[in-house]
Amino acid sequence: MPRTSPDSGDVIVRREVRDGMVVHILRTAPGTDQYLLRSREEAVAQAVTFAEREGVQAWFVDESDHYVPLTRSRLVEPLQVKRERPRPVGLRPAGR
Repeated sequence: MPRTSPDSGDVIVRREVRDGMVVHILRTAPGTDQYLLRSREEAVAQAVTFAEREGVQAWFVDESDHYVPLTRSRLVEPLQVKRERPRPVGLRPAGR
């Protein structure tokens, strides 16, 4: 089932009106506002670039607090499995 809200570390773009001007704010969940951009296209491009570089998801949040994913999914680190070298069956160590 797809996620409907950001996880910690995800990048969020929010549209807002400040001093009568529409701006777009970027932040990392659950943090405070970090970047202010004038165009939606630039904000989305920055969010997607940051998210891809950090292996997280980018989101756009509307005025009704609905989150819309801008990227498909977070990068999941593969499990680090320690592999042992297989031992030959039926062989004796040299010199015995």
